[in-house]
Amino acid sequence: MVNDISNVNWSEFTKLESLNLGYNQISDISPLQVILTLKNLNVSYNLLTGRFTFRLLNMKDLKYADFSNNQYYDIQYANDQY
Repeated sequence: MVNDISNVNWSEFTKLESLNLGYNQISDISPLQVILTLKNLNVSYNLLTGRFTFRLLNMKDLKYADFSNNQYYDIQYANDQY
């Protein structure tokens, strides 16, 4: 099981289109925001909690994202740029 993805240099994955990190124990997915080529992202069944602050706006090619079965309580800022 994966629980920490911050030690990976995600900006090196310049052609990555699909990433499945479901069914792990990840509590922070913010390092993934630099992968602008993603079309499919699955981070379901992890330990993501609180206010949803993952920036989707810059992920222009993203067609499918699964954040289900986590404990987010506020997702109104999903497409905001801040």
